[in-house]
Amino acid sequence: VLDRHDAGELVEIFGTGTAALVANVEEIAYNDRIYQFEQTWDISTSIRDEINGMRYGTIKDKRGWTVPVNENVSLPA
Repeated sequence: VLDRHDAGELVEIFGTGTAALVANVEEIAYNDRIYQFEQTWDISTSIRDEINGMRYGTIKDKRGWTVPVNENVSLPA
């Protein structure tokens, strides 16, 4: 990643997971150097928008990632 940054080839960097969904990275500190990244976030925004659309039912889930919950479940107190 850092070699690609130095070569000017790194477009965007972000992390993803279930809680944060998509978390953009502005900089990485490594070996006494700070690597800063452009903040256009076109790719991560597109990914975030598509996943949120599937979650909220505004975009069709073509990958089978979502499973509807069709019944009420009582949880113990």
